[in-house]
Amino acid sequence: MIDGHPYLLRTALYQIATGNLTLEQFLKVAPTDEGLFRGFLHPYLSLLEEDKLLKAAMKKVIESDIPVKLDSVQSFKLRSLGLIEFKENKVQCLCNLYRLYFRERLSE
Repeated sequence: MIDGHPYLLRTALYQIATGNLTLEQFLKVAPTDEGLFRGFLHPYLSLLEEDKLLKAAMKKVIESDIPVKLDSVQSFKLRSLGLIEFKENKVQCLCNLYRLYFRERLSE
């Protein structure tokens, strides 16, 4: 779900270890607005909604299960935000949480 992202991993493990959340609950609600990361993810959503080109680029990334080729400007912006990673000259979503969260919200 979070592919080792340090902040996301630490937050999730803390909530699970303290008994506030089970692993099953976490996996179910993580990519939703009920999940732990809504406050973390919402500013990214706002940025994507404000920039039509960036939004279109992110949609292309999250709709593909394999790395995709993007315009270099959009790739740089999304990488600078920490939303994607490079795989050779292509990009993919940094973690499944981002893919699931943004897929639901950017398709509207």
